[in-house]
Amino acid sequence: PGAFTCRSVLRQGERCCGACNRYCLELVFAIDESGSIKDKHFSAAIEFTEDIVSSYLARTSKLAPDCLRVGAVKFSHHARVVANLTDAREFRWPEEEMTPSGGG
Repeated sequence: PGAFTCRSVLRQGERCCGACNRYCLELVFAIDESGSIKDKHFSAAIEFTEDIVSSYLARTSKLAPDCLRVGAVKFSHHARVVANLTDAREFRWPEEEMTPSGGG
């Protein structure tokens, strides 16, 4: 009851609930790691991304927590993927990416 064939990009063709189809989201954080960003500001940005994900999961735990995928890129002169899109419940910043490279 209430299930249908999903049209969302994340679960195309799968059986899912109405809430899943309406609230699916892929969120990619882009974090500046250029030399002008101080360590404390970079750390604050990382913490902010974690707070956003936690807040979403806390508010949607009964709706569709599996409908949020999160990833991250860091950029300075060039962008690079540091966390591929993954289920938000499993998203973690890689330990080696918790500090800026200083303009890399």
